[in-house]
Amino acid sequence: DRHIAQAKQAGLTGFITTWWGQGTFDDRAFETVLDRAEKADFKVTVYWETAPGKGQAQIDRAIRDLLYVLNKYGKRKPFLKVDGKPVIFVYGRVMGEVPLKSWPAILDGVKKSYDGDFLLLADGYQESYARVFDGLHTYNICGWVQKKKPDELRSLAAQDFAGAVRLARQHGRVSCLDLIPGYDDTKIRKPGLDAWRQ
Repeated sequence: DRHIAQAKQAGLTGFITTWWGQGTFDDRAFETVLDRAEKADFKVTVYWETAPGKGQAQIDRAIRDLLYVLNKYGKRKPFLKVDGKPVIFVYGRVMGEVPLKSWPAILDGVKKSYDGDFLLLADGYQESYARVFDGLHTYNICGWVQKKKPDELRSLAAQDFAGAVRLARQHGRVSCLDLIPGYDDTKIRKPGLDAWRQ
């Protein structure tokens, strides 16, 4: 409740929360987040973190996981929607685990079994993703902004984010742009990343 209240005070309207699969700790926690978000008129969705397996087994598991999220959570009022369609963000790990050629089978499998439409947003501003997914985003820009001064960031963001938006629009896709409030993992990784707060 406090986390949502702090976010709202800062002008945020929703969270994307980690989701590692059916029955996991974060799956159970998401139910609580959803309940609390509903009381606070706040939006939430999941960040799909992993798609284990290989070949057809991986495709089948991915279909089951997406259908689970859509059927269990997607129709709830606080679940993030665009034009009434539930939105799920796909983390870069999943993008790396699932071959690009497998996505049409996954998407078709979900569409055949789900009563409605949904949006799946890929992690990465890539032409190949723009052809397959409903939208594009990137999870963490700290490597890109690391050690840049504010003036450098302004021109870099204007150029690079404009390119990301243009790519999405060329394919009629949603584009999401990232902000990061600083990042420092140098105490747990060597050499690690340290992106200044500004």
